[in-house]
Parts: sequence; C-alpha cells; structure tokens
Amino acid sequence: MALLRTLTAQERRELGYLLPDAMAEQLEEAAAEGGLGAAAAGPGELEALQAMSEDAASAVAAAVRGGAAGAAAAGQGGSGGDGGAFGDEAEPPASAELSALLASVARPARQLRLVLEAAEAKEKEREWIANKTTGEIDDNKLVEGVTGEKNIYRARGEPEKRLGLHQLKPKRLSFCFDVSSSMARGNGWDGRLDRMVQCAVMLVEGLRGFEHKFEYEMVGHSGSGPRTELVRFGEPPRTPREVEALARTMRQHASGCASGDSTLETAALAVAEVLKADADDYFVFVLSDANLGRYDVQPDELGARLRGDERVNGYAIFIAEPGAAMWMKKELPFGHGFVCLEVDKLPATFKDIFAHAAVS
Repeated sequence: MALLRTLTAQERRELGYLLPDAMAEQLEEAAAEGGLGAAAAGPGELEALQAMSEDAASAVAAAVRGGAAGAAAAGQGGSGGDGGAFGDEAEPPASAELSALLASVARPARQLRLVLEAAEAKEKEREWIANKTTGEIDDNKLVEGVTGEKNIYRARGEPEKRLGLHQLKPKRLSFCFDVSSSMARGNGWDGRLDRMVQCAVMLVEGLRGFEHKFEYEMVGHSGSGPRTELVRFGEPPRTPREVEALARTMRQHASGCASGDSTLETAALAVAEVLKADADDYFVFVLSDANLGRYDVQPDELGARLRGDERVNGYAIFIAEPGAAMWMKKELPFGHGFVCLEVDKLPATFKDIFAHAAVS
C-alpha cells in the first residue's frame, strides 16, 4: 500500500494496463477523489486496494522500477503508434512475470522505434534531375545556356530522399533466434537465454504499429531443427498473452531440444523464405550465442549463407561468449557480423545494420 500511495495520477493512468480491470477502476476512482492515501480513499476503495493480489502488486512494483509506463507511451509515439502498448482493446497482461519482462525492455524498445521510424525506403521512383552537365537540354535553362552556363541538362535518375519517407511496400524481416540446448545450459552463468527472450520481446514491442513499413517472422533454431515457428509473417503478437506465449515457447524449446546446431541451415532457409513475397527490401537476422566452434561452423560458411542472394541483407548478431563472438565478427564479411552482449545496445546495432544496408 505504501508503494501505491507514492504513485502520481499520471503514473496510475499509464500503469493501468498492467492491472486487472477492477483494480484499474479503483485506481482511477481514487485518483479522481484526490489520491490513494488513507485520508482520500473511502472504505470501499481501501477494501479493494487491500484485496489486491500479490501478483498485481508485484506487477506495479516491477513496472515502477523498470519504467513500464514508458512502454505504454512508446506505443503512442511516432507515426507508427497505435494508441498504446497493446492497443485500446487489449486484455491486461497475463502475469506479473510478463509485466516485469515488458518493463525490462521498455527503454530499448522506445529507442528501436526511433530507428525504425528513420529507416529509409529502398525503392525510389525515377524522375528528371536538373542541373546536370550531360543529358537532355532543360527547357528551363535555355537562357543560362546562352550565357555560358554548363549545368543546363537534365537526366532520369533516382533522387536523394530524406530518411523515413513513405515506402510503397513493407520491408520483410526474418529473425532467427538461437534456442539451442547451449542457451539453456549457459543461462545459469551469463543469462544468455533470458537475453535472447528479451531481444524477441523488445523487437515485438519496437515493431508494433509499423506494419506498413515492416513485415516480419520469428523462428527458432537448435539441434532439433532450423525452423521452429515462433511468429508468422503478417501475424505479429497482438495481446499480452501472445507475447507471453512467445517467451514461454522459446524457453521451453531451449530446455527440451536435442543437442546440436542448425545455424547454417536456418540462415539459408530464412533467405529463401523472406523472398517469397514482394517487398521494399529484405533482411535476415541470425541471433546466436556464438557457441559455433563446437559444431565446426566456420565464419566463411555462415557468411556464404547470409549472402546467398544479392537481394537479401543478411546479418549475424552474437549475444554471448565474447571471445568467440568477436572472432566470428572479425572473420565474417565486413559489416555482416555484430556483437551485442546487452539488450540495451540492440537498437544501436540495428541502426548500424540499416545504415550498412543503405550503402551496400
């Protein structure tokens, strides 16, 4: 109760989506009457607050510590906003564990949205470009030609565009997450599986509302196979329970899959899959713990799979085992390997990737 009394009215409104409906209504009523303190709350409100479950209380605490209020606001920010983290008709999160997970990725998800907002459309319409020294004579430059001006021609070409302009077709993205047994084994000492799950949830939250610019799939790869379906193209998680199901599937698969590695296969299959529909651009991201030497996966082999089709921008992102990760990055084709040992650094990594793709 002491925690709730410290929340401002704005915080209560922003955290409302974390609470059961009945609890949220009590919070709003208490806010309207002057706060949640004992002096401001009536007998009925105090009973409702005292009846709040441990899970709901934990959800509020986790959200306040991690800034989940910002996650709700992020859903409203930018042109991709859709009115909240899960939309106006969303059900409340299924558990306090999910609320804490959302809180942990709120800040990088906001940063990722800024990166996605600025992503440039690859497709550019050809048009007449003036002030050329060769080409067709520009009728608007006849006077300048008489006076000796040389830049009196025009030519067809692709003009420079500012970042973030409207694109006609969405970019297609394939995210391939390492959910192998080594992820589960290594989670105890460096939290790599937790980090991989956070990456997936951060991407879901960051991409929410940008369906007009990005269409994506998520698959898992492990010793049990190269394509464990997590999210289908055009069917992103839309409710808290669907996000929670994604996180749970990743954890369960890593804990029960066969030993082995299918990184090379998942990269090759992702390149083929992402090309199955027309798009503005194509990206494949293979996320791994870098535990590849054990299975004799060589950087040149992975690089060949990532660049299997010139239309596709393929990248590997390593989130664990710093020594092996740095070696893989160094040996991969320049600009196609990244090391990201902290979830907070992922938005900057994607910014570098989109910048690399724009000039390659």
